[in-house]
Amino acid sequence: MILGFHRPRTVAEALRLRAELGDGVAWLGGGGELNQPRPGCSPEHLVSLDALGLDRVLAVPGAVEIGATCTLQRVLDAPQVPAALREAIGHVQNRNARNLATIGGHLSTSRPTAAAVPALGALEAVVVVADPGGAPVDVPVLDHAGGPRTALVLAVRVPLPPPGRRLRVARFAHTANDVSVATVAVALDRDGDAVRRARIVAGGVDLRPVRLETLERAIEGRPLPDTGVRVDEVEAQVHPRDDLTGSAAWKRRILAVLVVRALAAAWHDAEVV
Repeated sequence: MILGFHRPRTVAEALRLRAELGDGVAWLGGGGELNQPRPGCSPEHLVSLDALGLDRVLAVPGAVEIGATCTLQRVLDAPQVPAALREAIGHVQNRNARNLATIGGHLSTSRPTAAAVPALGALEAVVVVADPGGAPVDVPVLDHAGGPRTALVLAVRVPLPPPGRRLRVARFAHTANDVSVATVAVALDRDGDAVRRARIVAGGVDLRPVRLETLERAIEGRPLPDTGVRVDEVEAQVHPRDDLTGSAAWKRRILAVLVVRALAAAWHDAEVV
């Protein structure tokens, strides 16, 4: 039962409310989903974040900083946001959902297949959260996805890819207007005929998106076609779960196919097919 609705004007006021009201608080961004204090725990107080001034997309040295209450559609429309992230956000169901959902909510709800998180992981983004005193603290995006998400998200800071960095996103959903069953993001540099700085992140594998570090190491410093990356080899590195979207065996195959396609597209600097 909701006992109170609060609309603080400052981050300090929001944190004070959280300290006073304890675990019964849930942050409220766009309202597309509710960031529950704990899984299965119904909040008693909603704290709206819409008056905190966290709705800007700002260019900062070497990066772009996206405020937590920026809607996904606003991020998608911002030309300074890296193209791979805008592509991934475009995979979030439809414009109606993107006009409502915020980037902070997208990062903080417990969705293992949140479409933008693998791209943010491949881009080596950090989530800026407020510590109890209000000071900003940087948390790598995949650590944030895998840990408790009760902190107040202030922004996500996305490094601008250096020249030559190739990023590709591949995704599968049952329909064009459905949530993703699986999303894969690949970033790599091509140094002549060698792969450099590969980063491969898959969503839909577990309760959170994960890096495929074994595969990254296997292809580092080698020509991608000569590494022999095959679907069956990738399947051995992903361990999804059975759920209503499909069986673990089926999702394992889908994820492996997406990884191979995204790697090939990044290597050839081409569209994912």
